[in-house]
Amino acid sequence: MTKRSRTTRKGSSRRTAPRAGGPVQRNAGILLLAVLATTDGIFDALAGYAALDNTSGSSGLLSGGLLTGVGYALLVVGALLVVLAFGLAMVRPWAWRFGLVVEAANLALALVRLAGGRPAIVGVLLTLLLASTVLYYLLQRPVRAMFGHA
Repeated sequence: MTKRSRTTRKGSSRRTAPRAGGPVQRNAGILLLAVLATTDGIFDALAGYAALDNTSGSSGLLSGGLLTGVGYALLVVGALLVVLAFGLAMVRPWAWRFGLVVEAANLALALVRLAGGRPAIVGVLLTLLLASTVLYYLLQRPVRAMFGHA
């Protein structure tokens, strides 16, 4: 009897060898980053709900339609941050660039809320702290390399 080598057909979903470079190992910093993104997303979603709930009795720069727009934007950014947390926890290559975009939008939205004179200044400052921490960590060379953007 002759031994036959096992080959897969073109387009087969079965892999015989691991991806180039092997599987990426998560470290505690990446998991902490995912937890920070999740926490920030939950806070943003709660702030968005509060902004939508408070549109009728608001005063100051952020009132009426502008406050409604900020509320919806906070809900969307909050949901995107939870998606980001999943991508970061699973060390997906798209999560690095996605994280930069979403956290930059989150920072901009926090600055709008801060300039609008909202009474929840502690929440805005917490968002600024969390978003800037995540951005700073994403821009570090080892983290960029882990996500394939060295």
